[in-house]
Amino acid sequence: MLTRDDLQAISELINTAVSASEGRMMARMDKLDARMDRMEAQLAEIKEDTEITRGATNALVEWAEQVAVITKAPFPVQHQPVMEP
Repeated sequence: MLTRDDLQAISELINTAVSASEGRMMARMDKLDARMDRMEAQLAEIKEDTEITRGATNALVEWAEQVAVITKAPFPVQHQPVMEP
């Protein structure tokens, strides 16, 4: 039969194991949080780059449309594939 001291020792062992497990879990959560922060920063950079690219593309399309009016060539110009001799 377990004595009161035995039960106390078992309880302390369980508490120690749980505390250690919680510590490891918190450390892993901290690493995950740091990774998420880096990913959010990278995503913000990608969004900014996408907006820049979209703006440049739209400006290029507008320029091409203006050139098409001046040259009387419809936009978009579709090139025929080059036939190999």
